[in-house]
Amino acid sequence: MPFKKVDPEILQASHALIVTETGKILLQKKTKDAPSNPGKLTLFGGRVEIGENETITLERELREELAIDIAGYRYEKLGMYQKTTELDGLDTLVHVYVVYGIDPKDTVLMEGESIIVDTAESVLHNPEITRITRLVLNDFLRLK
Repeated sequence: MPFKKVDPEILQASHALIVTETGKILLQKKTKDAPSNPGKLTLFGGRVEIGENETITLERELREELAIDIAGYRYEKLGMYQKTTELDGLDTLVHVYVVYGIDPKDTVLMEGESIIVDTAESVLHNPEITRITRLVLNDFLRLK
C-alpha cells in the first residue's frame, strides 16, 4: 500500500482488536492519568503520523505498546469508526484491524496499566470499555 499524507484537518488513528488462538481478545486498561480514555478499557493503537499509512501505524503502535511484531500474523481491516469531541473527547477517524493468533505470553505491556484477556461477549458487559471499543466488539461478533 502506498504511503499517504494524512490530511492535517482530519486526525486519523489505527487500532487493533487482538484475537488469541483460542478466540479471546486483548484490550488495554489505561492508567488513571492517561491523556486519553483514563482508566478505560481500549483497543491498542494510536495516531497515524505524517508519512505513514494505517498499516504502518498499526505495526508501529503494537511494537510500542506490546513489544510485538505483527508482520508474521494475519490481520484484516474491520472498518472505520468516527470519534467525536462531544462523545469521545476528540474528533478522530479510527481505522480498526483485527489481528489474529497473538499469544498474550508473547506480549510485553509498554503502555497502560494492564492487559485484559477475555471473551468479546464478556467484555461487552464491562462498563469501563470505550464507546468505540463497544462498537468494534459488536461488529466483530456480528462477523464471526
